[in-house]
Amino acid sequence: AGVFLIAESLQTNTSMKILDLDHNWIGDDEAIALADALETNQHLEQLDLSGNKIGCQGAAAFANFLQVNSTLSSLSLCYNNIQDNCAV
Repeated sequence: AGVFLIAESLQTNTSMKILDLDHNWIGDDEAIALADALETNQHLEQLDLSGNKIGCQGAAAFANFLQVNSTLSSLSLCYNNIQDNCAV
């Protein structure tokens, strides 16, 4: 539930530049909520989601989000459940 609250707050964030959510058991549903929220966020520059449980659906949500957001310069998705067959 905490990640969904963070995602909601990111929609109106104007000050946070770095967000580290590594090793928080974040799955696809939470990743999709974060990616959706970040589509309108023009302030976050770095996001670390390494060591979570993000799979193909979450990775696809971030691939879509990166097409519309030019502010985020660093996104770490290493050590998740993203497999080769998740390629977009």
